[in-house]
Amino acid sequence: MARSVRYAAAAFLAASIFGCKDSGVVVAPPHGLDDHTYVRVLLAHPIGPAGKAVQSMQISEPDLFVCAGHDGVWRLNLRAPGSWDSLGPGSRNPGPLAVRGAVDLDVSGNTLLVACDESAPGVDPDSMVAVWKSLDRGRTWVKSDSGIPESRKYPQEANAMLGIRRSPSSPQIILAVYGPAAYQSTNEGSSWRLVIGERGLMVNDDHLVWNPHKSGEVWFFGETPTDEGYIQRSGDYGMTRAAVSFQGLGLPPTIGASSICFDRGDPSVVYAATGQALLKSSDGGTNWTIPSLAASAPFIGIIAEDTRSPHALFLAGTTDVYHSTDGGQTMNLLGTIPGGAIVSLLPDIAGAQILIGTDRGVYALPFGSMSSSRTMP
Repeated sequence: MARSVRYAAAAFLAASIFGCKDSGVVVAPPHGLDDHTYVRVLLAHPIGPAGKAVQSMQISEPDLFVCAGHDGVWRLNLRAPGSWDSLGPGSRNPGPLAVRGAVDLDVSGNTLLVACDESAPGVDPDSMVAVWKSLDRGRTWVKSDSGIPESRKYPQEANAMLGIRRSPSSPQIILAVYGPAAYQSTNEGSSWRLVIGERGLMVNDDHLVWNPHKSGEVWFFGETPTDEGYIQRSGDYGMTRAAVSFQGLGLPPTIGASSICFDRGDPSVVYAATGQALLKSSDGGTNWTIPSLAASAPFIGIIAEDTRSPHALFLAGTTDVYHSTDGGQTMNLLGTIPGGAIVSLLPDIAGAQILIGTDRGVYALPFGSMSSSRTMP
């Protein structure tokens, strides 16, 4: 089949699924990719959040929910033609000084919890909302940060959250993080209590991720205000934490993780992307190795578990997306986004595609492109 015919067919398929015009939906493969790989732009239609900076994504069938900073939360039905819905809540302190806005979310049934960071110089913490909650999948919102201090302990302190996620093994337990502080809710976010740490003066980049294969295990990672990376793990739902070290691997002592995921084939296997190397632990994070691919691998900053098979991963550099079936020992190039930078990956198993969050919106890459992808040298 000629290239023009192949991409025309792909454009028609994207339009029929997503209700989009084919202009800008299917992007020809960038130079260097083989003739069978293409990237389908999920947010090319201008009524969606195209051009929005994606902070995080989550699927709750049939919808995809996207946090887009001070532009709030957006929703798209992945299983039927339609357009994006802007759900709010937008930042109450918009402008160039607003740090992030809506940065992370947890979706369970009709309940949405959104972590917000509206901290900025000169903004009164009393005007900030750390957590928003919706009980009707984003139609209406209420402030839901009771127990998270509204008053400042220090002049620079803010009322904000950077990460929020529900335990997959005990869904009544929800954690939210901001710097060294972790808060827990057991009543759907109606109230929170500090379970570990202390609110600090400043934060930089903080994340949490639950291990879906090991009850109670949650990982905290990010960067301090001085750009020093950190990784901590907890086996008791975040009540206590222990530092994780990459010593002995020849990496900088202050290196941390930009992304962490797990392996359905072995609950003790953990993968960490550091930007300088892809790391693997087979004993729950005590000891780490660098898979053999690392010596010749491109920059890998984002990873996600492919739950269809043991030891399978999706990996991303700045603009390229890869797939591995052997825990990162080898990987295949799947495709390249046409612009922007990749910040997150979300496998859509039901839709047979990988969703790619970028600083310009969301893209989608069909699993079908795996069959014709090339192995990295």
